[in-house]
Amino acid sequence: MNKRNISILLLIVILLSLLAGCVSPAGTANSTAATDDYIDDGVFRPKFRMVVCSDIHITDEANIRTERLKNMLSQMNDYASSNPDDYGRIDALCIVGDIGHDGTVAEWELAKKVLDEGMSEETQLVITTGNHDYYNFAQASKTEFEKIFGADAAQQHIQIGGYDFITVNFDENGTNCSDSVVQWVNEEVKKATETSGSNKPVFVFQHIGNEDTVLGTCSHFQSGNNKNLKPIYAQYPNVVNFSGHTHYLQNDDCSIHQKDFTSIGTGTLNYTMRQYNGPEEIPIENKTEVSQVWVIELDGRHKMRLKVWDVLQEKFLGEDRYIESYEKENFVYTEDRFTSDQLFFPEGAVPEVTNVTNDSVSLEFPRTAPESLNGRVYRVDIWTADGSVVDGQLIGINYFDGKYDEKVSVEFTGLEPNTEYKAKVFAINGLYCVNIADFSKTFYSTPIEVTFKTK
Repeated sequence: MNKRNISILLLIVILLSLLAGCVSPAGTANSTAATDDYIDDGVFRPKFRMVVCSDIHITDEANIRTERLKNMLSQMNDYASSNPDDYGRIDALCIVGDIGHDGTVAEWELAKKVLDEGMSEETQLVITTGNHDYYNFAQASKTEFEKIFGADAAQQHIQIGGYDFITVNFDENGTNCSDSVVQWVNEEVKKATETSGSNKPVFVFQHIGNEDTVLGTCSHFQSGNNKNLKPIYAQYPNVVNFSGHTHYLQNDDCSIHQKDFTSIGTGTLNYTMRQYNGPEEIPIENKTEVSQVWVIELDGRHKMRLKVWDVLQEKFLGEDRYIESYEKENFVYTEDRFTSDQLFFPEGAVPEVTNVTNDSVSLEFPRTAPESLNGRVYRVDIWTADGSVVDGQLIGINYFDGKYDEKVSVEFTGLEPNTEYKAKVFAINGLYCVNIADFSKTFYSTPIEVTFKTK
């Protein structure tokens, strides 16, 4: 080989070495790389937006559930077109199961029609089945579902805007998944996390949540193979797992859970669920007056902003929440972040006696303060002057509406005439558990109280 050829060969080797040094090693590509126009000045600027909801339970054209789906799509399009934070589009609409109430072709076709008519062309649909979607066809539901919503829609791994989206189909009656599904999830999550890097989220959608994560999952025990999904996600802290099924609220303090990975509850476009005192269901008024979706936005560094949209009130509820890192040591929505002194009434609050007779009393009291943990349940006890409790009630309210100025009312009868009593009111929150009788997880506020005398 002559000197000229040797020189050319050396030049090629040097160039290849330089190029190799510029390539990120496998598993870290794009992990924290900012977009070209990212400005590090503390201002959140969305570069990606998705709407996430669950439990549509659509039935027929005339049903209120159809109207709510139409309204949600219209409102989200209006929100995007208003160009908030200089970003005017919705990149993905994600629906986490229970599309139809009875799992019929007619219900799915109606949902597809509403979605086609209401979604913007630039928005990509991400959808999977729920247990209700298996009511009619059982084992054939996935096949029939995908005839309507597209091949592999119920279980697929796709990319949208540079982010991985994985939908999980519970192929055994919509409540359990087979060995093949568990194996597929393991393979696809591994692929996604290896290419995404440590600080870029991988989105996974499944109808029934993982046990002991978001609110309500403690009451939906994961039997069979479902329990094998959680250990898969636990290997990858950048997994963000969305689930529905529980119908608990997105503006609840416990709708986001972080331990080994991030779990997010997707609420419902329909009725909410109740709290329990052991086996006793605590009634809640206006449980159907709830219709919520997530508006989730990511900026050029994959920082996530989560906003709760109320479809019925046509406004955002509560404060925005943020996930800034997908590394376990930086998780903020952990179970141990709560203390009992975070559950409290407004300063100076007292119950008000609105009516008293010789044997009854009517009381009115405020909800917990907006900056407090949610008062999901209230306990009112009636005490005699000697310190005996003669009566008590547990009251569930529609705390999900964000109307903190509205008072809670209660009435007691069967009291003794011309007798002095004291009413004590406690706010109760079961944290991530729905059973307030589980005292290891339940907080009681400092009570507010009032003394009264029957006539």
